[in-house]
Amino acid sequence: MDFLKQFRFPFLKSSILMDLQTYKEHTVKVEAFMADEVQAFEQKVKELTHGWHDYDRAEYYENVHDQYWDLCKVFPNIQRQSELMSIYTILENTINRICSVFESSIDNPVKLEDLQANGIIDKGKRYLEKVVRIQFPSSHPSWVEITNIQTIRNSFVHANGLVKTGNSKLLKYIKKSEFLELDSKNIIQIKNGFSVHCLDVFSSFVEELFTQIISKK
Repeated sequence: MDFLKQFRFPFLKSSILMDLQTYKEHTVKVEAFMADEVQAFEQKVKELTHGWHDYDRAEYYENVHDQYWDLCKVFPNIQRQSELMSIYTILENTINRICSVFESSIDNPVKLEDLQANGIIDKGKRYLEKVVRIQFPSSHPSWVEITNIQTIRNSFVHANGLVKTGNSKLLKYIKKSEFLELDSKNIIQIKNGFSVHCLDVFSSFVEELFTQIISKK
């Protein structure tokens, strides 16, 4: 166990945090690219309609409205939904990697696959709590926020982002979030910054989880 604490877990922690940072840099660059696309479109329209009569300009704006809406809203929302799925997978893989190290290192016949749970993350949490017996950081702010992110992710997976009016807890979370909003059909819209927020939360959780792992006697 000393070898794990002194070498293997610190290396694994660094590797995971590096992966999260790399993905964070990627999402920032993608957001910048999408913003540049919108700016370039606006500049092109401005130059093209320079000197036009108001009526002609308004008619042209009407004709290109759908294209502009796609660039501003539709494409970014699709991208951010995809990022949410990918980022969540990173968290699942992180939990699996940690559990895999313990499976190959501790003398216990119970394996991760033997446990019943709702999803990979919940199964990993149960394994670390019940089999490895670490103090899982369930009350840490990062884990609390992960459960919220998980709910948002599940809303897209199971309901295409639709939030029922009776889901008061989720509605309250979305209303308080600076990165989320609902459209007129009660479908979640993801704003710029949510992916980075998720990755920062995951990084904070990884730091705390490894603190608990290394401090385990």
